[in-house]
Amino acid sequence: MSLQQSSVHVTIYGTDYPIRGDGDSTLMYQIAQYLDEKMSEIGAGQNMKVDRIAILAALNIAEELFTERENNRNAIEKVTEECKRLSHALEEKIGGE
Repeated sequence: MSLQQSSVHVTIYGTDYPIRGDGDSTLMYQIAQYLDEKMSEIGAGQNMKVDRIAILAALNIAEELFTERENNRNAIEKVTEECKRLSHALEEKIGGE
């Protein structure tokens, strides 16, 4: 089963772009809006070329992604350890009766 192709027009940092992709067009709008916000934050009051602003925005977003991945890994490790601890405690209770 393949995902349905969506096509949307978005504005990122004052330029309109047609974007086509798999999946939800609402998500595509949200992603474009997020990038626009990041670029606007970085470019505010700065005299930088758009490509430099885009690279800095990409680096900021990549840093957020890597941080979230690390947080998810840590959360999974904690949950896994807690499951092992509870499983061991349950085995002791069941085996001890």
